[in-house]
Amino acid sequence: MNVFFVRHGATVWNLTGKWQGSIDIELSDIGREQAIEAARKLISEEFSVIYSSQKSRALETAGIIAEETGKNVVVDTRIAERNMGVFEGRTTMEISRMMGREMNVVDIVSCTEPVEGMESLEDQFRRGKEFIEEIRKRGKDAVVVSHGVMIGIMLEILTGDDFRHRKIENCQIIREKIL
Repeated sequence: MNVFFVRHGATVWNLTGKWQGSIDIELSDIGREQAIEAARKLISEEFSVIYSSQKSRALETAGIIAEETGKNVVVDTRIAERNMGVFEGRTTMEISRMMGREMNVVDIVSCTEPVEGMESLEDQFRRGKEFIEEIRKRGKDAVVVSHGVMIGIMLEILTGDDFRHRKIENCQIIREKIL
């Protein structure tokens, strides 16, 4: 079966370099245009359902795809982005100052240090694995609208490729076969 992973469209926070995590930020006008473009690319693909994170940025992207393709959206909280705790709403530079050392994107997404309010990486992997196992059992081609790090984690579960080194652009579509 084919799964089309789609990262949500851009938000104002994406465009200003702020970490979003579990904060519910809606799409920017650019993000809506990106979602329309992604939807048009998906029109010619075969799939039965669209799964979406409950976050506004993903849900609106999924809604635009649903409107263009005539498919239903099923919300699944397991594919939401990692709660980044006190990192949310801050830029990478601000997080570096907070942590007292230079941090880059890879350091932040793979952070296993205790950070106030941050979900563990293990819990995020567990959620991703549960979701992948469930859609595998259903056996139907699908679109999954989620978030950059969460998509990277689901792809690592499927392919073994380290999520920390995968940059997923807003509204990028990644097709993956699930056996």
